Amino acid sequence: MICQCDYCHYTFDSAACHLGDSIPESCPDCGKTHISANTPTVRKATEGEATEYRRIREEILREGVKASLNSRKMMLFQRHHLRKLRIIYKNHIREDFPRGERRPLFDMEKLQKAGRYDCYGYYQEDSLVAYACYILTQSDSYALLDYFAVVPELRGKGIGSEFLRSLKGNVSAKCGVFIEAESLDSAKTEEER
Repeated sequence: MICQCDYCHYTFDSAACHLGDSIPESCPDCGKTHISANTPTVRKATEGEATEYRRIREEILREGVKASLNSRKMMLFQRHHLRKLRIIYKNHIREDFPRGERRPLFDMEKLQKAGRYDCYGYYQEDSLVAYACYILTQSDSYALLDYFAVVPELRGKGIGSEFLRSLKGNVSAKCGVFIEAESLDSAKTEEER
């Protein structure tokens, strides 16, 4: 059964999550169980959502990364919560950014709990290919791109550009996003460029 989380918009096949043909009590991505007291977070996907999920999944299986990049669907682009933020931090941010440029995980968790930090992942099937983290102003008017990276083995293939375009319509900042970038001249090696 194809299910969707109404909180983080994660679409998934319950059978693939070893849940059989039933609706899980909580989202396998964000872990939420209820949006409100009487409204469960996870529901059976509509026929249209299920058809679109299957179509994109077939396209990805048939054509690989190129198909996933061209489809730009929420199935591949996910907003993450604390559990996934911790995994991305430990498995990627610590590897992709020098110690002096890394914000402590505790600070990121504190900001996310306060609703002021968003983390997004871009996926090929179930594998993370890129991620982005934003700090939001208290009024959600602006966001600062805190981290943005593509996994090392896929860099230079246009994935970062595609991910940035898909982020554009999904970041909750109402007025704009600030991006801080280093000059290419400051790169010490070709790999840093």
